[in-house]
Amino acid sequence: MDTLTAMRVFQAVTEAGSFAAAAERMDLSRAMVTKYVAALEQQLGVRLLHRSTRRLSLTEVGADYLQRVGSILAQVDEAAALASRQSQTPAGTLRITASVAFGQRRLGTLLTEFHRRYPEISVDLMLTNRHIDLVEEGYDLALRTSLHASEENLIARLLLGPIYSTLLAAPSYLEKHGTPQTPADLVHHNCLRYSRPLESNAWSFGPPDSPVTVRVSGSLSTNDGAVLIDAARAGLGIALQPSVLVSEDLASGRLVELLPDWEKPSTALYALYPARRFLPQKVRTLIDFLSEQLGQLSRSPEYAANRTPSGGK
Repeated sequence: MDTLTAMRVFQAVTEAGSFAAAAERMDLSRAMVTKYVAALEQQLGVRLLHRSTRRLSLTEVGADYLQRVGSILAQVDEAAALASRQSQTPAGTLRITASVAFGQRRLGTLLTEFHRRYPEISVDLMLTNRHIDLVEEGYDLALRTSLHASEENLIARLLLGPIYSTLLAAPSYLEKHGTPQTPADLVHHNCLRYSRPLESNAWSFGPPDSPVTVRVSGSLSTNDGAVLIDAARAGLGIALQPSVLVSEDLASGRLVELLPDWEKPSTALYALYPARRFLPQKVRTLIDFLSEQLGQLSRSPEYAANRTPSGGK
């Protein structure tokens, strides 16, 4: 007996309410449907259905078995659909959104390589620091470093993390204003900050369970990290930024790391997408590509050099 087919027949009988209706649905004879259910009961050694001349009903064991069979068949169908999609060339238009800073610093290069590999996929990219409702506004994917409670209906896949922050400034700024030696010294410097409520003027250093928090101030605050990095490059002040956005600047000497022995906050980059039973192949292809590329970045010397210090001061 083909057990998988027998499971499908049993499921069809319970859904259709009779052997005859199930036979018509599955394009089988009534006798064959009856044979499959009987063989399944014999194999299991239990009765799954109560039969009478008027109606069918599930036994207690049959009801439990039906629930488990439904889950198994759904997984089988999903695996088959996935295999089918993977045998096809991914194509179509992908609508994605990301923060301005990450998009400007990283996505241009990444998406160029993605297009080389998958020329049949077009990308429609929206850079914004506003949290977009993916379902309502018709986006396939969001790249974000923070997860909101309002997005609990979305699937989140970790792409890169932890991403440690780096305190940095341009050599020209340090030559003119000096180099801070402790977090407390930052109160005497021009600190370039995010304009986020409750975060913009408080920077924390050290382990999370006993941080040193410093109230900082400066001549520039904004919701865009790219602006803060550009201003730091130009010598305006000191910025606290994710290492993934400034690794090349530090490697080239355009920016200098400050307080390297002090532990700094970390975050992570996630791919968020609507919860769907079958993820479109074009979306899965981009997520897998980004995971591969960002995984390589996390192992690069310039990125690894900016991880939290071993001493965790």
